[in-house]
Amino acid sequence: MKNIVQIGCFIEPDYIIERYIKIGYNVYLIDANIENLEKIRKIVNGYNNVKTFNVAISGNSGEKVFYRTDVKDAGHFSFNRESVRLAGNPKDKIEGTSVSALSLEDFCTNHEIKKID
Repeated sequence: MKNIVQIGCFIEPDYIIERYIKIGYNVYLIDANIENLEKIRKIVNGYNNVKTFNVAISGNSGEKVFYRTDVKDAGHFSFNRESVRLAGNPKDKIEGTSVSALSLEDFCTNHEIKKID
């Protein structure tokens, strides 16, 4: 069975469903933003070949500060606070939240993924 790992899973969910989920791939959807993850969980509910994870993927595993803005429809999240600010978000609207992060290697090991297609 082929494996797809989508990091930042609320990007083109219809494409993921049509291209990978409906044809039987094992699909791992990862998002550090719980709001995005809850939306995608509703969309993929009922597919047995989909697993969702509220975790961040980073260069190394551990707790990280994940920066986001509360500006409606700003849609920018990052481990880099300056990156969020440079995306046009007011400095006083950027919030930091502690999130669990895994390296991609650790994620694959933990879920016995030998190969990503």
